Amino acid sequence: MNSRSDRYRFETAQPEDGAQILEILEESDFEGALSVLFTRRPDPYVSFKREGGQVDIVICRDTVQGRLVGVGAASINKMFVDGEPRDVGYLFGLRVRKDYRRRYPFLPYGFAYLFSLDGHKNVPFYLTTILEENLEARRLFEKRRASMPVYRSIGDYITYILATGRKARQVPGLIFRRAEAADLDPLIAFLSEQGRRYQFFPVVGKEDIAGCGSPVGLEDFSLVCDRDGRIVAAGALWDQRGYKQYVLKGYGGLFKVLYPFSFLLPLFGYPRLAAPGSVLDLCTLSFWVVKDDDAGCFECLLGHISRLARPFSYLVVGIDTRHPLRRVIERRPHLTYKSRMYLVHTREREHQGVPIDPDKVPYLEIGRL
Repeated sequence: MNSRSDRYRFETAQPEDGAQILEILEESDFEGALSVLFTRRPDPYVSFKREGGQVDIVICRDTVQGRLVGVGAASINKMFVDGEPRDVGYLFGLRVRKDYRRRYPFLPYGFAYLFSLDGHKNVPFYLTTILEENLEARRLFEKRRASMPVYRSIGDYITYILATGRKARQVPGLIFRRAEAADLDPLIAFLSEQGRRYQFFPVVGKEDIAGCGSPVGLEDFSLVCDRDGRIVAAGALWDQRGYKQYVLKGYGGLFKVLYPFSFLLPLFGYPRLAAPGSVLDLCTLSFWVVKDDDAGCFECLLGHISRLARPFSYLVVGIDTRHPLRRVIERRPHLTYKSRMYLVHTREREHQGVPIDPDKVPYLEIGRL
């Protein structure tokens, strides 16, 4: 697909485009209290493709210079929407080379190309997030333009960075253990039963846990059970460092003041601040859900998961600000950053309506953000 200028051509990426995509990803210049470069080494093409059942990577090529101008990706995964499984898109990895950013209106053509691809024509809406501090991006996408899709804010999402290895508190009547082969069917049923209470909780089947190439394995899951052996909480430790990384570029604001003294933070239960330039040694608590949002069950799961994550420096947990279990995380020493969540859809969908129950709290899988 060519834009109005024949110089720029939109197309889907191929494996050989990986090196140039990585160049664009690592040009990121966003600065904030925590300046973090999100990258996908060693091969961003392979990394993007691991984000969902269907992932389309859209690139824009400068046909005169013979190089890529920008990149963006969209995954399609099954999620619970109002309690029912539906295909939902997620937009991520949107970048434009610095020296092209003010040359041409790439975004409208990029979105038009994406929405024309097979599999995307029937997607009712997409999800995406933008860091709260990234005011430039928020102004760009929140402003209503006839040529752009609608970005509708659906709330705030907080990412908590916790220290690992802390001693877990025993909760009377609850048993913590790692998942075993016999737990596969009960675990799938539990994730479905409890996850559908939230908007956008991933629909998890056997192939997603035990299948070839599945994002997490059964061995990554931990369970909290009652005395009768029934699952009351579950979650997985997800290590993604092999195909995507967070590089700490620097600190601003209060973090810049704290950094010289960060060796003292573990004494108070906080994670130590990483050295600028280092790849953050982290894992995420993913695909987690708690029966009836019981705070004691979540406390048990979070405490023991933190202990299991001892080989990592940081345990990362993401949660909607309205989630009833957020207060459990708040009680633990933590560092945070906030993002704005958006429902993204075409202008045509706006007129047709996008029926979403506003009383259901969103769950966004942090491992796929």
